[in-house]
Amino acid sequence: MPEFSITSSDFKEREEIPKKFGYNFENKEPELDFDNTPENSQSLALIMDDPDAMGAVGKVWVHWLVFGS
Repeated sequence: MPEFSITSSDFKEREEIPKKFGYNFENKEPELDFDNTPENSQSLALIMDDPDAMGAVGKVWVHWLVFGS
C-alpha cells in the first residue's frame, strides 16, 4: 500500500511556508492534498505546531487545526 502523505501545491517540502499564509500578512489557507488516506479512515485531523515560536511568544504556537471527514 502506498504511504499516506500530505502535500501542498503552494510550497515544497522543507521550504519555508510563504508569508501570504501568515497571520500578519494575507492569512490565506494553503492548498493541502491528502494522498493515500488509509482505508477505513472516517475522518482526518491536522495540527501544525511551531516549536520555534517559543523564543518569540514564549510558547509553542498552534498555526493550524483542521479536521473533518
